[in-house]
Amino acid sequence: MTVGLLTPEVAAEIDSAVLCWMATSDDAGRPSVSPKEMFLVYDAERLLIAEIASPRSMRNVRQNAQVCVSVLDIFLQRGHKMEGTCRIVSPEDADFEELSAPLQEMAGSFEVRHVFELTVTRLTPILAPSYVKHPERTEAYFRENAYQAYGVRPVDGQ
Repeated sequence: MTVGLLTPEVAAEIDSAVLCWMATSDDAGRPSVSPKEMFLVYDAERLLIAEIASPRSMRNVRQNAQVCVSVLDIFLQRGHKMEGTCRIVSPEDADFEELSAPLQEMAGSFEVRHVFELTVTRLTPILAPSYVKHPERTEAYFRENAYQAYGVRPVDGQ
């Protein structure tokens, strides 16, 4: 197993994202992709995702623990794809309190019913094609284009 793929730099990028997408499949190979709002890099090997109301993800992970999670900074048009084995951590498990506590802080009044613990064995960068076709373009260029495309502006001070 590859160890330590979630470096501090990668962790900072993942932790700054507001949404991730978790891809699972059942034992027949039928895929499902589900957005997740509460997640964090726990250590150099593991990503934790709160299970609030995800019956299909739960069912699929029980049938097939191989999972892929993607995060993307829509303004920079880059992110990370993480693949690995997912474990469902339940309230009955000895490490549930430890693993769920930081997610519960994020969740506020929503109950973290379980934790998806992804042990990342493969990390792949996600880059918009323009990074390769136009390497001279800066982060500022990508941000400004995204702001225009989405009709948004940054909040003062950010």
